[in-house]
Amino acid sequence: MKKWSIVALLGISLAAICLGSVIAFVPVAGRVFSGGFQWNLLSARNFSADSVEELRAAVDGPADLKIDTPFGKVDVTAVEGSKEILINAHKYAWGANKRDAEELLGKVKVILQQEGNSVTVHVDQPIQVDILHIGPAGISVDFTVSVPLDCAVGATSSSGNLYLTGTTGDAYLHSSFGQVTVDNVRGKITAETSSGDVTVRNGASGGETVEASSSFGDVQVLHTEGGTLKAKTSSGDVTVEDSAFSGRADVSSSFGDVEVTDLKAGSIEARTNSGEVVLQRLVIEKDLIARSDFGDVEVLDSSADSYDLDTDSGKVTAGDTQGRVKARSGFGDIDIRGTDVILDLNTNSGSIRFSGSLGAGTSILHTDFGDIDVRLPADAPFTFDLSTNFGDVECGFAAVTSRRDSTHLEGAVGAGGPMLEASTNSGSISVQPQSAG
Repeated sequence: MKKWSIVALLGISLAAICLGSVIAFVPVAGRVFSGGFQWNLLSARNFSADSVEELRAAVDGPADLKIDTPFGKVDVTAVEGSKEILINAHKYAWGANKRDAEELLGKVKVILQQEGNSVTVHVDQPIQVDILHIGPAGISVDFTVSVPLDCAVGATSSSGNLYLTGTTGDAYLHSSFGQVTVDNVRGKITAETSSGDVTVRNGASGGETVEASSSFGDVQVLHTEGGTLKAKTSSGDVTVEDSAFSGRADVSSSFGDVEVTDLKAGSIEARTNSGEVVLQRLVIEKDLIARSDFGDVEVLDSSADSYDLDTDSGKVTAGDTQGRVKARSGFGDIDIRGTDVILDLNTNSGSIRFSGSLGAGTSILHTDFGDIDVRLPADAPFTFDLSTNFGDVECGFAAVTSRRDSTHLEGAVGAGGPMLEASTNSGSISVQPQSAG
């Protein structure tokens, strides 16, 4: 009895699935029998046909263009003094023979709709049906467009490169498979692709956001300024050069290197799951954060209110720092240089080196397995507490010590001052005047 109940339940489920399939197929069937489909029974499409058509839309103020092509590139250029949107659509179609290709080409329609100064352009295309595929037919439409300077542009392509240059309105470009390039645009910028490189250069978004992202590809932001920056990729390198943002800069890669050079920003977080983070000649008003799960972190010639540098596996290097400096490595050395810094340095396995001067407060340096080497100005007053479980402890300054043995040394230099706490479980500790090399 139980067996037949299960059989009945499965039968009801199968009937429901069949009914759902029929309901779903009704609108599809309508297009099939009305001629909206291109039938293709596994034939090779070795023949092509193409044509070009021109569309125009007059505008009398700031315009808004939205253009969408399923397969093809979009190239938009601003023309100074222009009062119209001029569109050249290059249509391509492929078929089993020349006649099939031309017949399919004739079914591809480029539709322009205008409401005031808002213009939308899209491609109306037949759907291909063959034994193994139901979907877009073998067509492609490339767009070459000229627009007024103050035109806002939104361009999308399922498969094709996108390029925009010269406009002063907001820009949104999205490609599923293709490169995206935005050049010399004055407005809010969003440039993204699922697969391909993204480049934003010579941009100026005012107080608005510049966003450049790729799922699989490199991302570059060059000579650009704005309010905030979001530059990211899931797989590829991220590069930011010679740019300025009044707010936060968020730069990241899941698998790839992150390199930022000559950047001014309110704050920055640069991170990668696997790769190096290299920051050079940055001027940051507030926080500078750099993180890598697997790779080195390097910060050179960069100023910030505070530094937070972190890697699970790699070396941390920072030069010309000031203020608060926090650095951690799971497995790797830490090498810091700075002036009037308060240090929080920790590595599970690696050496720690600091050269520079200490700021008012307590600086803590600790490694589980490695040496610690500190070089301070010869006339620096400070207080110290140095300890190791296995190794030697040495202070090269003339100091008044309150505790001295082979593994633990406490005392003060001069009138005392900033506190230096250095400890290692296994390794030696040396604190020396900088003149000692």
